[in-house]
Amino acid sequence: MKILLLEDDRDLGESLRRAFRGRMEFVQVGEVERAKGQNIGDFDLALVDLFLGDKVEERPGGFDFLKWIKQEAPAMPVIIFTGYGNTELVVEAMRLGADDFIDKGRIELKEVEKRIKDVLAKRKLERRVTELETRLNLYEPRQ
Repeated sequence: MKILLLEDDRDLGESLRRAFRGRMEFVQVGEVERAKGQNIGDFDLALVDLFLGDKVEERPGGFDFLKWIKQEAPAMPVIIFTGYGNTELVVEAMRLGADDFIDKGRIELKEVEKRIKDVLAKRKLERRVTELETRLNLYEPRQ
């Protein structure tokens, strides 16, 4: 499983790589433009920090990436991963297409792994349902 990690905290990225070695591969980039330059098709999921850099912007850069990825690769699962979680941010992220939201302030590695696996399983089921609906439509009698 290969995960694009848009996160400016190198120590956190290294911790995730060590914790999930052999089960998940994290490719970390610390800037939105560098994340956009990645071959998105190589990844199973994006884990996106909303706030990148030292200052907390009014409009977090992670939202720009979320909007971009939902245009470029709408099926790509995205989990928002930030230490500045509040209800308004969660609602906005979900409205823009995020699949889940993890508060870095209360991070537990088992929970991160569970959420990633849950989001991927949900996407797999959604693809299967779409496939089956397409097949069913081929066999339905036309009126």
